[in-house]
Amino acid sequence: MEVLKIKKLHPDAHVPTRAHDTDAGMDLYALPVEYTDEEKKACKSIVDRNVTYAKFFDLFGGTGLFGGTGLFGGTLLSEKQKTAIDVAGSLTDSELTDSKWDDFFKSKIVIMPHETKMISTGIAIAVPTGYMGCIYARSGLASKKSLAPANCVGIVDSDYRGEVKVALHNYSDKNQVIDVGERIAQLVIQPISLCTPVEVEELDETERGSAGFGSTGK
Repeated sequence: MEVLKIKKLHPDAHVPTRAHDTDAGMDLYALPVEYTDEEKKACKSIVDRNVTYAKFFDLFGGTGLFGGTGLFGGTLLSEKQKTAIDVAGSLTDSELTDSKWDDFFKSKIVIMPHETKMISTGIAIAVPTGYMGCIYARSGLASKKSLAPANCVGIVDSDYRGEVKVALHNYSDKNQVIDVGERIAQLVIQPISLCTPVEVEELDETERGSAGFGSTGK
């Protein structure tokens, strides 16, 4: 059995794990991201604008202005306002102090609509020769939050020794929030054939020839 060597580059990094012994994929875990000043300002703006509305509506029982599930029986909070509550988390229960925001940015990762954010895992790996590491989406994260690797499948070559990172893309129209330490992708180690490319004048003839997409019918 081949061994996958894993080195922690960060003290809070998680070693990839399998939920079940027979799972093909090993879960990769998120580390904190470095927010730019612009990103911090954008997050604060979302919360400042919308949590105020959410708190006001919550005064009427949290379900609606007239006791229903919304202003006139429908939903009262917009998706953006709901997202603001999710983004802010415990911040909505107290003053939005600088220290609270610092804690938030250390423990939460906000990915804006259609944004790709490079997420650190804090690990480096040594993939055995003759294999490659493939980084795939987690089905739960993709189906519930529309978050998946921007390049569909990331590849880690056997001679790469840098940090494993995940280019996580938000395919939805609203802000998405993940926790530091949350599982964000899965790593699958797959065998490969290291073929040597050779230029030739002609290729072998086949029955199909150059027939392309859809040529074989339904």
